[in-house]
Amino acid sequence: MRGVFEEWVVLEHGPIESLADNQWHVRGALPPPLASGRRGMTVVRDEHGGLLLHNPVALDSAAMAELEALGEPRTLVVPGPAHRLDAANFKRRYPKAQLLCPTGAREHVATVVQVDGTYEDHASNGTASLSYLPGMKPAEGVLEVRSADGVTLVFNDILHNILERLPGVMGYLYGRFRIGVGKPTVHRGLGREWITDRAQFRAQLSRFAERGDLRRVIVAHGHPAVLTEPVPYLQAVIATL
Repeated sequence: MRGVFEEWVVLEHGPIESLADNQWHVRGALPPPLASGRRGMTVVRDEHGGLLLHNPVALDSAAMAELEALGEPRTLVVPGPAHRLDAANFKRRYPKAQLLCPTGAREHVATVVQVDGTYEDHASNGTASLSYLPGMKPAEGVLEVRSADGVTLVFNDILHNILERLPGVMGYLYGRFRIGVGKPTVHRGLGREWITDRAQFRAQLSRFAERGDLRRVIVAHGHPAVLTEPVPYLQAVIATL
C-alpha cells in the first residue's frame, strides 16, 4: 500500500465531537488489513473562522458538510510520514488550503501530495502553533491549541495509549515489533529511531506536565486517544523513559 487513497474513500468513523469552543475531534478506522486500528482528526478554528485540520480523515457527506459548516479549511497538517492516507484527497477538495508537514517528513509526504511548507512556515496565531520536540528528530512535532478552557497538546505517533492488545493484523504487528501495549508509553520503534536525546525529550514532557493551563492531550493511536487527565498520562509516559 502506498499509504494514500487515490479517490475519496470513507471508512468507518464516529461523529465529530466538540472538545472546546474552537476544537473538535473525530475517530476513524484504518483500511484493511489494519481495520482494528484507529486514527483521529483534530479540527481547530482560529479567530478568523479558518480551520486547521490535523491528520485529515475522509468523512461521509453529512459529516463533511458538518465540518465545513464550522469554517473554511485553510490549513492541512500531515503530522508524520505515515499519515498520508487522505492527504491528497483533502488537497484536491481544498486546493487553496496550505498543506504542511514536519520538515523530516517532507520528502516522504511529497511523493503523494503537493507540500506547501513545513511546520516552520505555519503562521502561529493566538489559537494554534506547530513546533518540534527537543531531543527528537523533526519527523514529527506537536500542535498546541489554545481554547477558552485551556491548552490542548496534539501529538502524533511518538506517544501511545494502547492499553489492550488489538485484534487481527494490528495486534500481531504491535506484538511482533514490540511497539508498546498495556500502558501509556513512547512508541518503542519510533522512539529508537527518532529520539536523539532522551534527557531532553523527557525534560520537555515534564515541562508540558507542569503547565497549569494544560487541559488535554491527544494522541494518534489510543483507547482513549483524547486524554482529559493529561498530567497523569504524561507522568506515566515519562516514567518509561
